[in-house]
Amino acid sequence: MTYSVPASLLLAGEYALTRPGGEGIALAVAPRARASFQDDGGPRETAAFRRDILRGTPPLRVRAIQGSAGTALWPHDHLPVVQCVLTALMELLPREGQATAPVRDDYPVRDDCPPRTVTVDTSCFFSARGGVKQGLGSSAAATVLLVAALLHLIGLDPLKEIPLLFRIAHRAHRVLQGGRGSGYDLACSITGGTIRFRGGDPPGWTSLDLHTRWEAGGISLFSSASGSPVKSGPAVEAFTRAFPRGSVEAERFLERNNAIVGSLGRAESREALFSALAEARELSQQLGERIGVPAVAPLAGADDLWRAKTSGAGDEQIILFVAAAPGGDASPGGPRREALPGAGPREMVPLTVEPRGLIREEVSCEK
Repeated sequence: MTYSVPASLLLAGEYALTRPGGEGIALAVAPRARASFQDDGGPRETAAFRRDILRGTPPLRVRAIQGSAGTALWPHDHLPVVQCVLTALMELLPREGQATAPVRDDYPVRDDCPPRTVTVDTSCFFSARGGVKQGLGSSAAATVLLVAALLHLIGLDPLKEIPLLFRIAHRAHRVLQGGRGSGYDLACSITGGTIRFRGGDPPGWTSLDLHTRWEAGGISLFSSASGSPVKSGPAVEAFTRAFPRGSVEAERFLERNNAIVGSLGRAESREALFSALAEARELSQQLGERIGVPAVAPLAGADDLWRAKTSGAGDEQIILFVAAAPGGDASPGGPRREALPGAGPREMVPLTVEPRGLIREEVSCEK
């Protein structure tokens, strides 16, 4: 049995999403990460595994394939995400899972439960050269996949339990990130396509059709992993110091951010989209300078056929919106490629928005 989710990129709303009411727009993009496991247990094994999950002693092994970190096997190796997920399951499943989709407990339960091995492969979210993290939401994808696999193994269909899946994944991922995760990357990987996310407790989001609107308008997307890996925890701490909760400056920032997000969501023409992207780029750069986490995207050239915007905290990913030249195709060639600092042909790749979020399938990880 295999479940997969897409990567996620935050187009706008960095840092704002960590505050109640802060909004952002995120894209689900290729490639897809996958979790695979054997689904050969009967009702007795399922009931026994669920019993042991709730006791905190599951007969579980988790193999994580994760770029430069190589392959780790829990519990022998240290994998914090596993314990975070198990704890969230124990806390939320008895109260919420039974209310939404009760698991039958009238089967004879085995005294012993054979160990289950779940393999979570996010290696396609890391660079082919050196296995460096590329800012594609690998930890969020791994969290969602592990929760989905465990829900399946205790007898619940994760595709029919999306609200429960998100709550468990959100609690686990927030603990994993030191209590700072907004959850936009979880929601994006679960939902697919483009989403408008609103921070809060609980957070919320709606699906948008922006990617189809961009495609219909002749806009192509490209990405460049031109920056250095950024740890979101320290970046959010720097933002919190610079913009204390409840301060006038923080409220002004949120108001400006949400206005830009609204403009991006409403943009029907290339001119309106590029104008909103320019505003989003300016806000990101100013914010990066203020908190010491550079978020510099290249300025558009004289032909005015493209806009660039950093994704999320820092500049490890840059998203390019490229319009087709009159009588030609949209491509990052010519002057537009030269305008990117150090960006050669191999460093820019087409960006494919994944319309599907969490799905069940039976294939191996894309490379």
